[in-house]
Amino acid sequence: MSETDSTATSSPADDESIDASTAAVSSGDDSVADVERSLLRTENERLRRELERTTRTTYRRTALALLAVGLASAGLGLVLPAGRTVLVVVGAIGIFGGILTWYLTPDTVLSASVPESVVDAHSRTVSDLQTELGLREDVLYVPAPGQVAETRVFLPLHAAYEVPDALTDLFVTAVDDADERTRGVALQPTGAHLYRALDGSLDGDLTPDRLPDAVPEALVEQFELAASARGDRTGETFTVELDAPAIDGLDRPDHPVVSFVGVATARALDRPVTVETVDAEDGRIVLAW
Repeated sequence: MSETDSTATSSPADDESIDASTAAVSSGDDSVADVERSLLRTENERLRRELERTTRTTYRRTALALLAVGLASAGLGLVLPAGRTVLVVVGAIGIFGGILTWYLTPDTVLSASVPESVVDAHSRTVSDLQTELGLREDVLYVPAPGQVAETRVFLPLHAAYEVPDALTDLFVTAVDDADERTRGVALQPTGAHLYRALDGSLDGDLTPDRLPDAVPEALVEQFELAASARGDRTGETFTVELDAPAIDGLDRPDHPVVSFVGVATARALDRPVTVETVDAEDGRIVLAW
């Protein structure tokens, strides 16, 4: 055998040595990855505990401030007979509010990125459905008896669509050629449970006249989805303007805020409503019917 052939041919021992070295390198990479993951988990736990501690401290300071104001007011009420009634009432409110704030301090704090991630995943799913099935970008909220909050969000297939009579199935298919325009996809709205919470808190039914007041108030006070909100119903449109929405991307498909407004409007009117425009920058939502 020539010297060249002898050099080019490797022995089984050499192959085993190479495999062992490769396995050692791979094992080393896995160990490094495990260490990095462990460090990330540790850091996440530390940040979570720090956020909970900061939130708890803020609530406790607020509670102590209320207690101090309450006790001071009550003490002044004993010293100043002229304003005793007012001071005692203020003192009682301060003491009661301080005690509630102290004991109702939240033990668990949900990061804002968590609902943001959930909304993003849902929006991507709806967008993928629209793209892959060739659906229109039109979004309708339709009363649907028997469904959650008695409402479904309908994504039509054709431009000249018609709202189907039944929206119990995910994929709304045509029975014959006459029903072709009713084809599309019917989903559960993200705002369905929010509407059920609003409906349970209202004194009486949500009528069309109550929409401009009830819906913005629920967005701000009940669900804390915006810093402030205003509603206006004119003709066959309902407009809601938001300041500092809690979840960004209002123009994403079936955004919780838009969905809640759509579901509430559809239920109040008892008819399908269309998302006319959504201006994410100005925080404006316009529905039409």
